[in-house]
Amino acid sequence: MAVVFLIAIPLATGGTILGRNIIDFLFGGEYSPSVSAFQILIFTVLLVFPATLIGNYILAYDKQKKLAPNTAIGALSNIILNSLLIPPFGIVGAATATVSANLIYHSLNWRLAKKINNFYTLRYLPKIIASAIIMGMAAFLLNQLGLPLLINIFISAGVYLGALYLLKEEILEEILTLFRKFKYK
Repeated sequence: MAVVFLIAIPLATGGTILGRNIIDFLFGGEYSPSVSAFQILIFTVLLVFPATLIGNYILAYDKQKKLAPNTAIGALSNIILNSLLIPPFGIVGAATATVSANLIYHSLNWRLAKKINNFYTLRYLPKIIASAIIMGMAAFLLNQLGLPLLINIFISAGVYLGALYLLKEEILEEILTLFRKFKYK
């Protein structure tokens, strides 16, 4: 799970900070009104990436029947939140409703998974979050300096990996060890 967050947290951070540049690069300036929605929706990465593992975890314990109420609550919350938020806020309201409904749904599934067989994730996140904050500051600064998007992303990714290394993030070392094993086979 920590490896999933190792990827998801910097994606959400970078996507939020560089949202306008990403939209302009991929779709052009005429899509600038979608930047706010993109910056909100990028947070679904933090929910959906671990949700795949959680869903498989629940299925592995043969508890899929317990997912149905969570799915119903998630869908109903999405309908309610969309009906409340779209009229006053438009696309930003729809994005907020989607992220909020996903948060409700995935939180329920997370809680179910922990009831089945408790596990710990939060204790593994401080160095990842600290590295993502450092990366975010670098991305923001590089953006302010006017660096092209792809160069900014490349340098920011290097800053993130460097921060993980300097903070001695154990997961990064485990990944490197795994790559070394495959390299010599």
